[in-house]
Amino acid sequence: MKYLFFYLFLFLGELTVTAQHMFFRQFPFLNQLSSNEIQDIHQDREGFLWIATTNGLARYDGYRLLNFRSDYRNQNLLADNAIINIDDNSLYVWIASWGGINLYDKQTCRILPFPDKRFQNHPVNYVAVDQAENVWVASDGRIYRCDSTAHIVKEYDLVTSVRENQGGIQSIYIDKKNRTWIIATTGVFGYDSTMDAFIHYPCPKIEAAAYVMYQDSSDNYWLGTWGVGLWQFFPDKEGEECYKQYKMIDSNINWAKSTIYSIEQDDTFGYLWMLSYAGLYVLKYTDAGLLEMVDIHNLIDTHMMYTRICKDREGNLWLGSYDTGYTILFNNPNVGNFPLLQLKKKLGWDTNILNLSLDNDSIMWFEQDRHGLCLYNLSHDLFVDSGIGEVNIIKKSLHKPGVWVNSRNEPHVMRLTQKDMKVQVEEDIFVAEGGVGDLIEDNEGNLWISVWYGNLNVKCPDHESLVVSEENIPRISSLASDMEGKIWGISYDRQIYRLTYTNNRIFCELKGGISVLSEKEIVDGICFDREGCLWLNTSLGRVLRSDRTMQIFENVPLDNVIDDCTVLGILSDKDNVWIITNKKVLQYNINSQTYLNYSTADENVMVEVFRYKAISLDGQGGLYVGGHKGFIHIRTDSSLSVNEVISHLHVTDIKVEDKSIFFDNVSEENTINQITLSPNDRNVEIFFSPLLYSTKTKYRMAYRLEGMDNDWIWLDYGKFSIFYNHLPKGTYKLHLKLESERGEWIKDEVILTIIKEPAYYETWFAYLLYIALVALCFYLVVYLYIRRMKLKSEIKLKEELTRMKLTYFTNVSHELLTPLTVISCITDYFEQKMPTARQQSVMLRANVDKLKRLIQQVLDFRKMDMGKLKLNVSEGNIREFIVNICKVNFMPLAQKKNITLEVNVDMEELCGYVDFDKLDKILHNLLSNAIKYTPDNKFIRVRVEVVNEEKRRMLVVKVKDEGIGISANEIEHIFTRFYSNKKNRRIESNGIGLSLTKDLVNMHHGTIAVESVLGQGSCFMVKLPIDKEDYTSDELLNETMVLQADMDEIVVDDYVSIGDMDQFTILLIDDNIELLSVMKEMFKERYRVLTAVDGRTAYDKLNNNEVNVIICDVMLPDVNGWELCTRIKGDLRFNHIPVIILTARNGVDDRIASYEAGADGYIAKPFELKILFARVDNLVRASRMRQITFRKEEKLNLESLAYPSADKQFLQSIIDSIERHLEDVEYDLEQLSVEVHMSKSTLYRKIKSMTGMTPLDFVRNIKMKHACMMLLSRKQNISEIAYAIGFTSPKYFSKCFKEEFGVTPSEYLQKHDGAHE
Repeated sequence: MKYLFFYLFLFLGELTVTAQHMFFRQFPFLNQLSSNEIQDIHQDREGFLWIATTNGLARYDGYRLLNFRSDYRNQNLLADNAIINIDDNSLYVWIASWGGINLYDKQTCRILPFPDKRFQNHPVNYVAVDQAENVWVASDGRIYRCDSTAHIVKEYDLVTSVRENQGGIQSIYIDKKNRTWIIATTGVFGYDSTMDAFIHYPCPKIEAAAYVMYQDSSDNYWLGTWGVGLWQFFPDKEGEECYKQYKMIDSNINWAKSTIYSIEQDDTFGYLWMLSYAGLYVLKYTDAGLLEMVDIHNLIDTHMMYTRICKDREGNLWLGSYDTGYTILFNNPNVGNFPLLQLKKKLGWDTNILNLSLDNDSIMWFEQDRHGLCLYNLSHDLFVDSGIGEVNIIKKSLHKPGVWVNSRNEPHVMRLTQKDMKVQVEEDIFVAEGGVGDLIEDNEGNLWISVWYGNLNVKCPDHESLVVSEENIPRISSLASDMEGKIWGISYDRQIYRLTYTNNRIFCELKGGISVLSEKEIVDGICFDREGCLWLNTSLGRVLRSDRTMQIFENVPLDNVIDDCTVLGILSDKDNVWIITNKKVLQYNINSQTYLNYSTADENVMVEVFRYKAISLDGQGGLYVGGHKGFIHIRTDSSLSVNEVISHLHVTDIKVEDKSIFFDNVSEENTINQITLSPNDRNVEIFFSPLLYSTKTKYRMAYRLEGMDNDWIWLDYGKFSIFYNHLPKGTYKLHLKLESERGEWIKDEVILTIIKEPAYYETWFAYLLYIALVALCFYLVVYLYIRRMKLKSEIKLKEELTRMKLTYFTNVSHELLTPLTVISCITDYFEQKMPTARQQSVMLRANVDKLKRLIQQVLDFRKMDMGKLKLNVSEGNIREFIVNICKVNFMPLAQKKNITLEVNVDMEELCGYVDFDKLDKILHNLLSNAIKYTPDNKFIRVRVEVVNEEKRRMLVVKVKDEGIGISANEIEHIFTRFYSNKKNRRIESNGIGLSLTKDLVNMHHGTIAVESVLGQGSCFMVKLPIDKEDYTSDELLNETMVLQADMDEIVVDDYVSIGDMDQFTILLIDDNIELLSVMKEMFKERYRVLTAVDGRTAYDKLNNNEVNVIICDVMLPDVNGWELCTRIKGDLRFNHIPVIILTARNGVDDRIASYEAGADGYIAKPFELKILFARVDNLVRASRMRQITFRKEEKLNLESLAYPSADKQFLQSIIDSIERHLEDVEYDLEQLSVEVHMSKSTLYRKIKSMTGMTPLDFVRNIKMKHACMMLLSRKQNISEIAYAIGFTSPKYFSKCFKEEFGVTPSEYLQKHDGAHE
């Protein structure tokens, strides 16, 4: 809330006193006092204001008021609520009342009773503290001297008559020399420290009347008396010469009989301010030793019942009374107010200034709204009307006397001067285009006139006529001059121009553009600072500053302080740039980049709102700003007042849960510098204040709670409290620093230490308990862990033993497959060479198959255990598959025991998706067990059906036997690994079969169940999903892989003779010598056989021999078969050779690995030799057919031939080379090998293997094919064709042609002619 100010203009005789910096305001805390009857006002050493009332004590810190009084809640807080007098030393505030003395402890903020009973329940008249910390107390007509710790040192009796006199001691005064004076009804007493006694200064004229003493700045002593006026006291004189009575000049008051009970001197004017029963008086002590009264009736009501006047350390005067209180403020020399009361008195209107300018004669020219141009003499406070009328622009003339103005109603620009406040027109310039936008003078005295949306005009000082800019000069919206007086302009299209006037012509130079403005943003005003940077304000309220090149513009950081304002203008002077808005004036210092804020809301600013262009520099670094209610003068060269104090922040109160820890919950532990919070204390609010009471400066505070805040936190201006919701345990230090509007920071200081006590669960004892509990828990965990690990180790040991056994059997199983292969091959050899041993061969074959299946079962079990067994689902005929397994594999076994094996399938055709390999193993295990445990002459029934469950098809296979059955106790273990029925020791069982079967069923997303009656038989039921949607994409087998696998399973009943097999070479690669020997023995009758036991030897054989087929084992000593196959297929010399992989691994992954390596075939061990023979024969036959077809083909079309893609590319490259040399007679193998970058021997073997021809025969074959094409084209005769393809003799050409195609060239043509007819 803005207070109402009354400004003083005093005329004392011939002396005129200017008091624009003196104003008053009412106490802001009056309605908060427990009583408005103020007895005394005192400012302590820290800066707190203490107000003594008839009903309690109050403390004011500039923001908050605290009341202290005894009531029903705290009856003993004060000795008496009627406070008489207050003073303080470094430890206590001494509170004198009718009931004695109370002490306010400055550290604990506690009010304590005085420890000596002499001041308890006795009225204390006065208390004063000297510079030595002695406290002088007047009570019951006696004087007491106390030390700073509130102990009475000595008691003094003045005279006996003093105690008997009703008035007694009136006051105690400590002068500048630290001498103590007692003002009593019997006179004045001065303390002599050497004698430790008081000296009496009697004066019969003022006996029983002396009341108050005051020493002014000139060391004059003044005595206020009760009924005998004002006296001057001379302590160095004797007798009645010590006293001199004063009378007022030009005063109608009878001062000789007046009562003066309070005296103070201000620091600004040196006036003496006195309170009497007649009111408030202000006196000026002249150099002649006279007192002149200063009339202040326009400033304050002087006839109120004032009680005490007090001066604070800033020089402000505080006036207390019985009903109100006022503060007289002197400390704002930076702002001067000019309300122009004469204008309102003469015109009857409020002052409302739209434009103003100060000339060199201290005359303010201003435009009064709705009236016109007026003048005001700052020196003599004289106002006149100019008679010119309304104007738009007022600018000071820089090179001639007066000001330039633009008439509002006429297109005229005039230079006006005044003499004795009478206006004269010196120059009158007619602007033809009208609408003047701006006026400015350059350093040569030329007047630049911009016209709204028109041309520029220049008026030279020596010419009468205007110079108008040409069409090429852009229209200028804003003009400004830099520090050198050069003119700059901003065009309407936001370009920056340097403007010059030479030889009666106007020139402009483009210097840049303002690209940062938005589309709707307009430049309203510009100026240059002393560094040459361009400043501008825009229509959207932004203030921008450029660099010195005027290429880069950036927003000036103003902390959003003018966001709610309208920018009126911008000016620069010396180190400052002035930003003027309708509510605020910012003085921006370009050196420190800080600003001062002068607001219409400030108490010392009289103008309510700034208007239009009412701004003018004073030429001294200051600024005049006008508006409603006059204008103000902001000075920048004003020195600090004599009472300028260095601000320090002080903690004024601390609240916890909205209760003060000093005043609501009193604790001796808490001091103003250190407090202790209990563990449950939350919502801590800390109040502080700089304890400054003037309106000159606004302050902003920053704080940092060390231990809580990492960085400084800034509060808004005028806010002096901080809040913490919760503080963890620990010690914190509150750092505070203060910033004034000058941008200066007072050095940060620690003003408070906060100790937050730990909760019971945060104490050292609690932490010890936590450690003990953690240790106990750790012990229990370790104990339980060790115990569990022991149990787990025992279980793991058993499992590891089982796994080792299984791993061992797995490895052995792999090793067994190769010997089984040898046995299988020898069995085939016996069947072929010894027909008489067929029965033995069949028996041998059956046991090999049985052993092979057992080994595969162990391998599958191992894969399942390792998680490497995968589902490979494909579509097929399930009915045919199951029936074939039952009839082919198990019907002979059942017949040996006279067991009837029945197979019932409900549907004629049953197709679906299953993993046929794993279904085979499931059926084999179930049927093997059924036959194994079923006695002779019994039945085994296999039933197959499809049921629908939850909209999906399920294959149901039931295997029911009439065997020995399974007991109820055994059924729950039947699918357990390695479980074997002890009652059936005579029946062989490895304990793997049913466990593997269950795992395979589960992998198939199916179920298996068993029902059994001991002695009657068992029934196993398997359910498997057979729809494609029941399996994931990873579980479905690629169709191409299925087809390739089917090709691998081709079985040929007998060897197929191709003829000329002995010219084909097979390379056998295996590290097993026996198997290598058996296979060589079997193959050598039909092929030329080469052998190798490792990859290196195999490559040597390939380099030195022509090989047609390679048979390679996967397991080799130096490299595995897949790597060797990949290397062969990547070698251009050998990639045409078919490769068959032999391996003991029969999984789908192994097959995929073989085909990815480039293998042409895959056969799993143990294999039947005739299957291997069939595979080799197929590959040889295919190779032979390709050779024959290629040779007899008359056209060069490799796409129709069944060559692998790599072979086609190679042959095509050879053919391309031959075609490039068709006419070359000497073209031979050596030239061809050079072109294809291959040795002659390798090239020979590769072409011979792929085509069955030697390289020369191949070259001739290609030429003959070209001859066929040329013959059919009929463009050349036979002789020409012969020469064209490199033959030297047509006859020899015809002979070769007949050898290739069986007819001569002529017959070839006749044959084709006949075909066309």
